[in-house]
Amino acid sequence: MRKNIVFVVLFAMMLIANPLLAADKPSVSGVVVEAMTLLKQIGVLVNAEIVPIDRVHKPPQVSINAEGFTFLDDPHVYVATWSETYQAAERGDRNAIMKIASVIAHEAVHTHGGGEKEAYKVQVSVLRMIGASPNLINGVMRSAKTVGR
Repeated sequence: MRKNIVFVVLFAMMLIANPLLAADKPSVSGVVVEAMTLLKQIGVLVNAEIVPIDRVHKPPQVSINAEGFTFLDDPHVYVATWSETYQAAERGDRNAIMKIASVIAHEAVHTHGGGEKEAYKVQVSVLRMIGASPNLINGVMRSAKTVGR
């Protein structure tokens, strides 16, 4: 556990330079603001613009099951507003808001050149630090294992 926290803190320090906080953007959804607030409370400042994107504007190469995504050489983190997690977060589901926060942290790793292994490490660490349920953490860990195959 201590090792994961150290990894998140070190990675967060890499992201701190010139952070664009979602709360400063008037067009950003309340869900993203709440998720960014959770990240800020644990000292993770994401150096990426967070862009909520709806199903209508979903790029064809992005899975309908995606909760967040990035593109190569694009500094934005896109949050999939069509996902069940996002929809639950809009209804005030605290676990869903925690998951969106962890998805943003995961995708931010990619905007800085990190791969899936690093992104999932950060995501799980964030979930632990914000007090997510074991079920939520285990679900993300299961996803990480399927990507690693």
